[in-house]
Amino acid sequence: MSEADGAGDKLFHDESSTSLKDQVEVKFVSPNSAKNGDAKINIGDLKSSFAGMGKEELMKFANDPFWVRMRWFLFICFWVIWCGMLFGAIAIIVYAPKCASPNSQEYYQNSPLYEIDVKSFKDGDDKQDGYGDLKGLSLKVDYLKSLGVKQISISSILKNNPEDKKGSEILDFKNIDPSYGTMEDFKDLVNKLKAAGS
Repeated sequence: MSEADGAGDKLFHDESSTSLKDQVEVKFVSPNSAKNGDAKINIGDLKSSFAGMGKEELMKFANDPFWVRMRWFLFICFWVIWCGMLFGAIAIIVYAPKCASPNSQEYYQNSPLYEIDVKSFKDGDDKQDGYGDLKGLSLKVDYLKSLGVKQISISSILKNNPEDKKGSEILDFKNIDPSYGTMEDFKDLVNKLKAAGS
């Protein structure tokens, strides 16, 4: 490659390439004393870069009427804006629309619905056959209340086919199956549930 194509030209002038001597002049001066090896280094004047105004220059403007008024103006503006934001925040809180009152809940939203299979819940019969009945359920009303239950759903207690193990084959829709109890037992259960607030 030839020098005519400019490949060897520098893109910019590198000021750091100037010699250290151009930037700092160091003088070694040996003092006239008996101490051997001591030296005093004097650094010449450096080209000082702009580092802002010094204290003396600033004090010239400290009592200048223009700057005194400017400082007071900015100080007052700061507090006016700060107070304005404070009162604005208070006004937003005070005048913000209130939350609407909650709608009344339906009965099924007030408490859990406790589903009970009467046959397997509690045996309250005198003969203690191991199968749950309405008397056993009546004995547990206080327990249900302690759980916070205000509504229950019981399995079918209507008279059904004894050969049907699930109890879904209803024979009489007006009478209670004798294995669960009597109509009096059912009325007693309803009264106890009402008294407990269920």
